[in-house]
Amino acid sequence: MPGSGPLSLADDTVDLWLAFDANFQSEDVQSKFLALLTAQERDRMQRLHFEAGRRQFALARSLLRQVLSAYEPDVAPALWEFQSSAEGRPFLASAFDHTGLNFNLSHTEGLVALAVCRHARVGVDVEKMGRAPLAVAERYFSAAETAQLRVLPADEQARHFVRLWTLKEAYLKATGTGLAGGLSRMSFVFDSDAEFRFERADDVDAARWQFNQFEIGLEHVLAVALLPSAHIARPRVSLREFRVD
Repeated sequence: MPGSGPLSLADDTVDLWLAFDANFQSEDVQSKFLALLTAQERDRMQRLHFEAGRRQFALARSLLRQVLSAYEPDVAPALWEFQSSAEGRPFLASAFDHTGLNFNLSHTEGLVALAVCRHARVGVDVEKMGRAPLAVAERYFSAAETAQLRVLPADEQARHFVRLWTLKEAYLKATGTGLAGGLSRMSFVFDSDAEFRFERADDVDAARWQFNQFEIGLEHVLAVALLPSAHIARPRVSLREFRVD
């Protein structure tokens, strides 16, 4: 559970929840998760081909419901209602607009990530480290990004590729466009390993976007994209781990 009591969430804070699949494998925990899902969610889960995918879906939706209720304790976890965009992104039904909550989910092998904030647009993406497919970068990344990737030593290319991919995905999820928004129409230009610049000519808010990136253990990279309200200068991102009693 997120905690023993209600949690506060200020306008200048993004809470980033991490849930590691390995911690939620018992049948008892899975039963608790399933009890929180709607009939529609359980039907969607059952249509997934692999058991690992079904378990992770139940984890993600249970995580979402329990965390939202930690911030809004007057709403029981099972009572939250969601709608989906054309790209399949879930968001709160209009009946819950008064909470001001906004969220985004991402998952990859071994890890689910949930970003939650108030009165801001947010996107999150998490990926597991793997190969660095230069052919994919050359097709979908900007020329500047591909050039930076190509000159790196082979053992660094995979990490840099995943860093770029998660930043791009997080931004596209925050804007609500998904991959249709164009991976190559933006650039993340790295001045150093820790410093990078975001460039996108057709986004009038390009200078206002905030990006945070984390390496989770040795296997995962995570990025958060945030467009804060005009009165918030730079929200802080707080990492939290989701556990069950």
